[in-house]
Order: sequence, then C-alpha cells, then structure tokens
Amino acid sequence: MPLRGLVDVPTEIARIENRMSKIRGQLESAQTRLGNENFVSKAPLEVIRAQRANVSNCEAQLAELKEQIETLKDLG
Repeated sequence: MPLRGLVDVPTEIARIENRMSKIRGQLESAQTRLGNENFVSKAPLEVIRAQRANVSNCEAQLAELKEQIETLKDLG
C-alpha cells in the first residue's frame, strides 16, 4: 500500500526521532550500569542479564527506527 500522501513525512520523522532519543537515553543508562564494576560485582545475575537484554533490545529498536526514517525520507 503506497504511503505517499497519506503520511505527514516531516511530522512522522520528528515523532520517530523523539522516540529514538528516549531509547538512546535508556541505552546509555543500561550501558553505564554495565560499565560500572561496583554495580556488576554486587548486582544479582538476573539484573545483569536484564540490563544486557535491555541493551540488545534498545539497539534493535534504534536500528528499526532508523530504517523507518530512511523509508520515510524516500517518500518525501
């Protein structure tokens, strides 16, 4: 289904970039925790695993959102 004309491309790109900014914040926070030796040495293994999963999830979401922006730019 063609999206040209159905989507306000600049508005949608801005919305996606805002979402990416929030995800980057989450990613940075998780990476900071995992980079903190004190946190890693004292946190339960489940917490460490959750933070690693969060990093992977954030990276995947950012890649997907970047692709969406590229697709939208091709429409505009």
